[in-house]
Amino acid sequence: MKRLSLSIAAVLVLTVCFHFGLSSCSPAHPPGKPAVACSNAILADFTRTVAGAHVDVTVLAGPLDDPHQLASTPELVRAVGASWAVFENGLGLEPWLDGIVKAAPGEHPRYVATKGVSPILREDGTPDPHAWLDPQRAITYVENARDMLINIDPDHENDFRLNADSLIDSIKGTDAYVLSVVESIAPARRRILSVHDSCRYFAPRFGFKTKALAPAGVAPTGDMEREASDWLGAERVAVMFAEAGRDEQAIRALSFKNGRRVAGPLWTDTLDAPGKPAGTWVGAMRENARMLAEVLR
Repeated sequence: MKRLSLSIAAVLVLTVCFHFGLSSCSPAHPPGKPAVACSNAILADFTRTVAGAHVDVTVLAGPLDDPHQLASTPELVRAVGASWAVFENGLGLEPWLDGIVKAAPGEHPRYVATKGVSPILREDGTPDPHAWLDPQRAITYVENARDMLINIDPDHENDFRLNADSLIDSIKGTDAYVLSVVESIAPARRRILSVHDSCRYFAPRFGFKTKALAPAGVAPTGDMEREASDWLGAERVAVMFAEAGRDEQAIRALSFKNGRRVAGPLWTDTLDAPGKPAGTWVGAMRENARMLAEVLR
């Protein structure tokens, strides 16, 4: 009889769970303070700023790491396992992320920072993932971070909205700052040859022409080097740019062959350590603008 009573009680509990939502009867998240795992340093910066003290934010590809390539480690799996959500760029930037999320215990909803962003397509028809380098598109990143945080921690919605609005104002101010600094560079000198193909969103917003030595994760071939050299000559480019977190060997070799100097690094894929001038998206964009103006005037 006792067993029958327990069985009936269990059925009643399950019935209540089904009626009011299973999440109310079984933990949908790891215990403790809400936590988000961000795929790279730029997303982590946006998320921390919007979250304030309410949500713990961890970063998988941290400052000066290459967000295109990241090897799975037990530490990364644990970071995702402790998260209530994963915030990723999307647009093909993080092919390594699926394996880490799959290896992490529990359920971890994935939110895409570029949801609603109009992507720029590369020559092969795939989307370029570096949309954060256009401030107008970066605002969409912040809005998506805000909506994610509200979804996982609705009790602090007002704070998230206020913090997001403040960050969006900073992004708009940064956009205006970069535009004003770029005005000091003659249009014919607004040329960027970088290590990898990262500036497609930056270029049209600020009136630059860009060229990459090679795609991300691809070693430059002889044909790529010749094509880059031809572009340098045709555009009368005297300076090439290294990129933070990326090997400079290939672009240094191209510099030697063509007699052009290498400046930089530009902050295109990652950020510097927190507390440094380029340790935030706002700071990195301002550093890029100052560097370009100094080198290209």
